Amino acid sequence: MFSKLYNYWQLTRDSLFYLPVVVCVFYLAGIASCYAVDTLYPESLENVPFMYRGGIEDAKAIVRLLMSSIMTMTTLVISLTMVVLSLSASQLGPRLIKIFLSNRKTQIYIGVFFGSVTFLFALLVILHDRSLARETPYLCVTAALAVSFANLFVLLGFVSHVARGGIADNVISSVGDELQKSIRRLTKGGKREEKDHKKHIADLDKTFADARDVFAPAGGYVQTINYQTILALATEKNITVQLDVSAGHYVLAGEKIGRVSVPRDFSAEDEKILVEAIILGQVRTPSQDIEYSARHLVEVGLRALSPGINDNFTAISALDKLSSALGILLREDLPRRVFYDDNGTLRLVGNAASEPQIIFNAFSLIRDAGQNKPDVMRHMLEIIGVLKTLADAPDERAALNRQLIYIENHIETHFKNTPDEKILTHLLEKARENKA
Repeated sequence: MFSKLYNYWQLTRDSLFYLPVVVCVFYLAGIASCYAVDTLYPESLENVPFMYRGGIEDAKAIVRLLMSSIMTMTTLVISLTMVVLSLSASQLGPRLIKIFLSNRKTQIYIGVFFGSVTFLFALLVILHDRSLARETPYLCVTAALAVSFANLFVLLGFVSHVARGGIADNVISSVGDELQKSIRRLTKGGKREEKDHKKHIADLDKTFADARDVFAPAGGYVQTINYQTILALATEKNITVQLDVSAGHYVLAGEKIGRVSVPRDFSAEDEKILVEAIILGQVRTPSQDIEYSARHLVEVGLRALSPGINDNFTAISALDKLSSALGILLREDLPRRVFYDDNGTLRLVGNAASEPQIIFNAFSLIRDAGQNKPDVMRHMLEIIGVLKTLADAPDERAALNRQLIYIENHIETHFKNTPDEKILTHLLEKARENKA
């Protein structure tokens, strides 16, 4: 249930709609509060300094002018946002637009401008409604002036934020931080799920001798899997479930997604519960997909190394953030998605990504794209050498050593009899010697 809610939260936080709407509601509450004070306690405002003291017609003219100015300012903010999104999409990749959209500061800035328009619009309605504006609402007009003045500084802050948000290093840093948070969240409790399940896994063929296949009712990306629901169902029906998919997989309608043992007591209603526990959608989400943010960093590196951009420094920066996240991954244990009931009986076997698979996939594409660039190859060799000192499991070191084999081939192909060959070969041997 938590993963499902977290998935919905991720889809919500990536939108520019929700937080600005909440801010607008607060501004509406603010104008209502100001009007209530104006109506109920007019005598309390008589001696307040810097309070608006003009007539109601002057107030209408002022609010109309302020509203026109703030709407122009809001249009400028939207234009700046679209320019930054366009530049980010062309230089760093369209998938990274979500990083800018999900940024809390961006949402708050836009919410402040929309909230100010809402505030002034509500005040304009009050001033033109004779049943409401029998007397000039001094506090409301003063608040409108203060809000409009404050928006000048908010605009400066937004321009600064947008300028910083378009810098490649800042975008890479944001993606890297999100990846590290995902790794820490998804690896929490991984060791407790490990248990001694290898013997049970080895006997799966016997367990599923008379298995019944389960198929996807529709196509889409697997966003989350409610393992606890499936575990409860398997325990109740005294069966074992094996899933062929995990978060991040794209499945076709009618594709096999798993199987259940002893299917004679497994009804169509039970299959519906099982299938509905696997949430499908049109986009991937990071709720259970640990490779989601890693893919974004890899995409930045690939685009930076493309012939049209050819920005090795951006690719190296992406490698740094990627290696930092992989360093955390090597010190943690991924959950194996193997679940038992209270009696220790194997009930659910998921299809989880492994550390070696994630490590190999993370480096392969950038390595191929930068195979003829000596600075990228040098940096990758240094990173792999450090990661090997952090890798304790043999399969993790094997994944890193496979990368070294490919890099050795690249050196032979692109740097034979060049000044870079000696440097790269030295770094290659040094990386191999680290915790071999």
